[in-house]
Amino acid sequence: MKKVLFAGLLAIAGVSVSAQNLIKNEKFATEVTNKVTNVNKATAGEWFILNNEADGVTTITWEQTGDAKYPNAMKIDNSGAAKNTSWYKAFLGQRVTDGLEKGIYVLTFYAKAKEAGTPVSVYIKQTNEEKNDNGRYNTTFFMRRDYDADSQPNASGAQYNFKIKDADKWTKVVVYYDMGQVVNTMSSKKANADLEVSDTDDDATILKDCCIAILAQNKGGVVEISDVTLKKK
Repeated sequence: MKKVLFAGLLAIAGVSVSAQNLIKNEKFATEVTNKVTNVNKATAGEWFILNNEADGVTTITWEQTGDAKYPNAMKIDNSGAAKNTSWYKAFLGQRVTDGLEKGIYVLTFYAKAKEAGTPVSVYIKQTNEEKNDNGRYNTTFFMRRDYDADSQPNASGAQYNFKIKDADKWTKVVVYYDMGQVVNTMSSKKANADLEVSDTDDDATILKDCCIAILAQNKGGVVEISDVTLKKK
């Protein structure tokens, strides 16, 4: 009651009440050293590095940039890759297990690329995969807002891809996710005819435990990431 009253008084006074950022250590002030081979082994609320690519293909490391505005960052370096990396084999991630509910959320971060035109990507998936009746593991993803499988047959409903226009320049990346909708595959409808979009159940596992994944898949690409936020719109 006191929180509601306080928020109301702030609104009357013309002071905006910003939504809670669900991402911890968003500016990477604390060094990221956690490495896992499966997202369900990661600790909630802590950044982790998942790298199951072959040795030398890609590295994901914490760094001090020397930049006054973005002094700490995570670097994804695919200099050793002979081909594009897999979406599930190497990424920077964080589990979110508290504060998430159905609705529209905005995920933002800043990215800097060594070369112009380098893409950076993001998706939000269920942490713990579940077996279906056929004994196969199912993975659900939160759906990008405004995604339509019929009008966007070549696009993923889960993964957002952003091409960084300028080299060596911090660029803001913004993507909206509808936590009230889930998609059952990373693939496009053209690639997977079994793609389904469905409403998120009130007690859905993905609402209780999901993983934010930030990745750069292009061979040779080098991308730095900083200042990550996930807030309800």
